[in-house]
Amino acid sequence: MSVQIEAYKSLIDSFLRREMSAESFQEQYFEMMKADSTIYKGDTGLVLDELFADADSFTRDPELLAEEPEFYLDEHRLRQKAALAATRLSGVISS
Repeated sequence: MSVQIEAYKSLIDSFLRREMSAESFQEQYFEMMKADSTIYKGDTGLVLDELFADADSFTRDPELLAEEPEFYLDEHRLRQKAALAATRLSGVISS
């Protein structure tokens, strides 16, 4: 497992253990992705990009959540998406 992928996995795991808020996870994940110039191939890149989009869809605004529930994610759904990403990253890493 690359050092960078380990850092992503560690951040996701911290969020899943509730060691940080959704807002903090969102901010740190965005910073990590924007600073990372690595071009990931295959599933790794897809997983990281999908979680970026999921983090971007996170909101606490009840009006937005009600207006577009298929697009916007509350904290619970963001945690679900992060858990799926963590599982997928583990699968990519171990293969």
